[in-house]
Parts: sequence; C-alpha cells; structure tokens
Amino acid sequence: MTVPYHYYPATFSITKGFLPQWENVLQIGNSNLWGSLDIRSTPYVLYDASVGLEEDAGWQVGACDDVSFEASRTLEAEEIGNVVDSGILRLTGEEYNVTFTAKEWQPETVAFGMGQTWNAIGPNNGILTFGGGCNINSRPVVVAGTNVSCDASAISDLTGGVKYMVLTFYDCFPSEGVSMSINVRENEGMEIPLRCLPVLSLAEGNRVGNLFMATDWT
Repeated sequence: MTVPYHYYPATFSITKGFLPQWENVLQIGNSNLWGSLDIRSTPYVLYDASVGLEEDAGWQVGACDDVSFEASRTLEAEEIGNVVDSGILRLTGEEYNVTFTAKEWQPETVAFGMGQTWNAIGPNNGILTFGGGCNINSRPVVVAGTNVSCDASAISDLTGGVKYMVLTFYDCFPSEGVSMSINVRENEGMEIPLRCLPVLSLAEGNRVGNLFMATDWT
C-alpha cells in the first residue's frame, strides 16, 4: 500500500537580521537621469542599474519624516467571448510613488517640490519664482539606509540579514506639488509626493529603479 506523502514544514524560525531599522539618507539629483545617476558601479556595468548618485551630483534633503515607497501594478483578465474565464492576465498599468516630509527648508528642496529651479542671486540670497508653464522638474531620487537594529547580522553574507540598502529611482517628479505648514510653534515640514516615471531607453524590468542590498560596501 502506497503511503500518501504529506508535507511537514520545518520548525518555525525568525532571522533577526532581516528585521531592519533603517537609518536613512534621502538624496535628490542635481540633474536629470545620468547627469546625476551612478555610471561606475558593478551593478551598472553588469545590469545597467545605477546604484545611487555620482559623487557631488545631488543634495541631501536632511531631516525627514515619513519617507515611504509604494508600488502598485494593475492586472486585468483578458475577455474572451467563448470562454467563461480565460485565466489570461494582462498588465494594464504600473505606478511607483515616493512620499517624504522634509523638515529642513533647503532652497533646492523647496524649488524641486514646486517644480521649479532655485535662482541664486548672490552668496547670501536667491529667489524662487512659480506659477504657469508646463515644466516638469524630474530628478533621480535615492534612499540609502543602514540597519541600526541591535539584531543586525554580523554574518558577512546575505544569508544572515541585510546591513545596507540603496533604493534608487531613476526619474521622479513632484506629482502634487508641495504642502507647507507655516506655524511659529511647530516645524511641520513640507510634504512632497513624487511619481516615478519609466525610462523607456532601459530594458523592461529595469525602467523605474532598483533596490541594492548588501552586508558590506566592498
């Protein structure tokens, strides 16, 4: 008599190194696409995937609240007249969004959120003009994080956890402008939602960005 096979899962375990607490830095490129994006790293050479920005090719947003990333894909069933349910799905839309609240009123960040360019007048002043026009001020956006959890892995490979990550978006623009709260008693910051665009010159599967993870930077 054949004994039926039953699958018994292994003992439940948690790998604490994969439960990170990300202390992160948010950067925005000074120029569009490869005017700021990395073109020297091994991932770029092997996979055409820029990891972060080139040196001095952007600015740090500084103190932030609520740095978040949302990815959504829309799949719809193919309608076929002679079959009830074809089981065929079509990708009809993708959307990738980044949202952050900047606590620091850096001129470049304010201008980026307004979809404009900061105009320096002298070493101690400048002006931002806004209103009208069809300009879309798109830039690379990078979130680089270090795992500061007490349970961060001491193992030198990715089997025990992750210590560093770089989340790179190739081309993003402020999709809803900027929301500022001007209050003498609180620093509410500036909320800036971003929409990330596909770069059609890149291969499918690599048109919006990438996530690099590592246990060391070598």
